[in-house]
Amino acid sequence: MIAAVPIVEPYLSTTTAMELMTTKFDDPGWAVPKIIPEGVSLLVGASKIGKSWLALDLAIAVASGGRFLGHIEVEAGEVLYLALEDTKRRLQNRLKTLLNSKKPAPERMHIKTELESKKEKSLDDLNGWLSQHPACRLVIIDTLVRIQPPSKSQRDTYRVDSEFMAELQEIGAEHGVAIVLLHHTRKAPDDDVFNTVLGSTALMGGADTTIIIKRTRGNADAELHITGRDVDEKELALRFDGGQWSLMGNADEYRMNQAQQAVLEVLRDGGGSMKLKDVAEAVNKSKQNVNKILKGLVRDGKATNNGGTYSLSTNTHNNSLLGEQGLPSLPGLPGLPDGENSKPANPEPGTEFTTLTANSCNELQQTVNPVNPVTTGDDMEADHGEWMRQVEMQREANANEDAT
Repeated sequence: MIAAVPIVEPYLSTTTAMELMTTKFDDPGWAVPKIIPEGVSLLVGASKIGKSWLALDLAIAVASGGRFLGHIEVEAGEVLYLALEDTKRRLQNRLKTLLNSKKPAPERMHIKTELESKKEKSLDDLNGWLSQHPACRLVIIDTLVRIQPPSKSQRDTYRVDSEFMAELQEIGAEHGVAIVLLHHTRKAPDDDVFNTVLGSTALMGGADTTIIIKRTRGNADAELHITGRDVDEKELALRFDGGQWSLMGNADEYRMNQAQQAVLEVLRDGGGSMKLKDVAEAVNKSKQNVNKILKGLVRDGKATNNGGTYSLSTNTHNNSLLGEQGLPSLPGLPGLPDGENSKPANPEPGTEFTTLTANSCNELQQTVNPVNPVTTGDDMEADHGEWMRQVEMQREANANEDAT
């Protein structure tokens, strides 16, 4: 009798390169095209520079199928916003500001301001909620530290962070959602902005995408630095005004526009012709940089060079400076048509933890103050409304001019 040959299981189950190349995969999903893909993303910035405003704008855009940063079209879907460092009153005021009394609060946006479970069980609760809300496209957790399990020692930090990020990645992949974690930068500066992420390197190493927002406190302009496994590294220019973040364009181009604007204003205020040295001193930049800017202005017909003496061109005098010519050019960030291929809202009730919707701010209003309406932030809302009307008027004027 011949003895049966035992079947030996391979130590590792592998895929050949040929098999991999012949496999068809679905295109990756995006919460925000070319910026925030499915998976885990870190949104990192210094304290109190507007990260939560940016996250709320993102949540509203996805839940309503609108535009993120005022320009980038996003596909509609349910959103879970874990605002774990905010009160319901503050969220209501911010929703009023961003919705501007013109847009209905998105029914597909679900809000949670505190966790019922300990940190160790919070991801189980998240996984359960997502299982009951298959239409969810985006989860925002503000902030990471409120849901991150503690490490027992300094040596243990990397391992704990790595396991935590891996578990979040599994949840994101299982449910096909983008999970955005708000986090802080460390105080020590670094030439590489991505080295400023607070904590162990396991956080950025475990994230599919890392987004760093830099803004000098008191300055409206900011930079958004983006890198990741599925995104091209890019740097965008933003502006923060009255709680509203707006995309201004490619950061390098925007910086050049700002520098050109400063030089044009100096030439205008000079009342005549100016030498390179005088312009450089007026804008507090090197002659080399200003010479490059002036050459660009002359090439574009905005300034003239008469034997080394510069002045505004007639066209620039008769028209307006850069800042008055409308919105600057935007980078090629493709969006999706409004409402097309959007996931429907999930009407089924029941969750592992209870959330509020943002519906017309009514739930937040009644929860916070059932008698008197909250009026905090009305002045900000009015100013923001006027600003938005001016922007819309400028856009209409630009569109009419293009049509003619």
